[in-house]
Amino acid sequence: MLSGCGTFSLLSDGIKKVFDSKTNTRYYEKKSRFIVNQLIDQIEIEEESSNFIINKVAVLDLVDRKGKVSELGRYISLKIVNEISKNKHFRLVPRRDLLNTMNRFGIELNNIEVSALRELGEALEIEVIIAGRIIDIGTNLDVNVKSIDIRTGEIIASASESLVRSDFATEMLQKY
Repeated sequence: MLSGCGTFSLLSDGIKKVFDSKTNTRYYEKKSRFIVNQLIDQIEIEEESSNFIINKVAVLDLVDRKGKVSELGRYISLKIVNEISKNKHFRLVPRRDLLNTMNRFGIELNNIEVSALRELGEALEIEVIIAGRIIDIGTNLDVNVKSIDIRTGEIIASASESLVRSDFATEMLQKY
């Protein structure tokens, strides 16, 4: 609508950013949906082949190369949670419960060992934890997510997707 009337070119950069397909919510929802669908497809195969039923999962905030949670990492993990909840394949642990339990056990996002996964699993009654990274590779941002069996520490599913390296995404990746 705005682009057809000639006034779109006169709008401020901030308003253009809102309408930019690389920074709007639908873009991130679509990318998150793709990641979740990849994970669920692989998890369903794992469940069928091993009789390992996954009822409840927790989603960690995505970390950057340094193991820190940026605003973009937090935002993408929330989008992943939203997509999982729409799918109804799993029950989800509320973020607050996950963070409180991690604090109680002294578990940090950048250094989770199998023993810590077991503690989280028992405390939260989960079978799988979903974790991942966002890496700035210059031309785009690479999002890598994995589903980890909390009993064994094994990766049972993984997914990746590229994000356009927009000014918005880069800025959010640098905020902590």
